[in-house]
Amino acid sequence: TLPVNIVHQVLAELEQQGLLAAIYTQNIDMLHQKAGSRRVEELHGTMAGHHCLQCGRRFPYADIKALVLQDQVPRCPQCQGLIKPDVVFFGEGLDFGMLQRAQRDFTSADLTLVLGSSLTVEPAASLPRLTLHNHGRLVIVNGQPTSLDHRAELCYNDLESVFTALKTWLDKK
Repeated sequence: TLPVNIVHQVLAELEQQGLLAAIYTQNIDMLHQKAGSRRVEELHGTMAGHHCLQCGRRFPYADIKALVLQDQVPRCPQCQGLIKPDVVFFGEGLDFGMLQRAQRDFTSADLTLVLGSSLTVEPAASLPRLTLHNHGRLVIVNGQPTSLDHRAELCYNDLESVFTALKTWLDKK
């Protein structure tokens, strides 16, 4: 597992101070939750939960972790069906309710931070445009240029240095 880093920590702190309404992530690593963030919307699902493809029975990751770590395919003890993580695989659709929440949140956002995203995978790539369309502002921090850099108020390329500076500012506040 990857460790929580300064970006996760500062985002959690911003949320605790009422400066961040939500995190929408394409990552499935649960690091935002480990850092203490509460309103995390995982567009591509989560590894925390799993389900049987045949009978629908639900399993927490803890129940199948040993099998996964031994490179064994987990099977349902009830029906022997395959157990799949609650993540979106290529070709599968995203959760409709979550997409509706995302559209509402991005539309009403005063400011959207795009962090570590190339803005190439849809539908997530279009969400920041909703903020811009409704006169919100956009800040992008990504290692490479994105299709929305020209519309952003600020663009940076190094997450760690930006969030180290933000942490310093928060500590002085």
